[in-house]
Amino acid sequence: MVDIRYNMGNEILARSASLCGYAILIAVIEDGLQRGLPRDEAIRDAVDMCIELGILAAYLDENYREVLHMLGFEYDADLEREVIEEEAIEKGIEQGSEQMALNIALNMLKAQQTPAFITKMTGVTARRLRALRKELEAQV
Repeated sequence: MVDIRYNMGNEILARSASLCGYAILIAVIEDGLQRGLPRDEAIRDAVDMCIELGILAAYLDENYREVLHMLGFEYDADLEREVIEEEAIEKGIEQGSEQMALNIALNMLKAQQTPAFITKMTGVTARRLRALRKELEAQV
């Protein structure tokens, strides 16, 4: 992970004016929040200040409303964790289904079913069946 928080010694920020400007904008927003400003006000004040100081001024001025909206979107760590868990479960189910199809195909090969029938019943490709058949022959 790369740290792009604003500080004077950050070499990555020194290489990119845009990234440095973004880091400053975020640092000013965080400062406003720490001073007790409401989130929307901290964002608006930070964007206005950056425009006044010439930090990302052209972009912020041109896209003012979109930037306020984007920065106002509150990150929800619990929601992200939930989404990641759901995706992991779906991926696990998919992998389990694929493995089950391969196991069934392998058993059907052992029972000397035709490749066309096995593919039709399991969805395992003819190419994968050939690889399974080679694995079976190697075991014998």
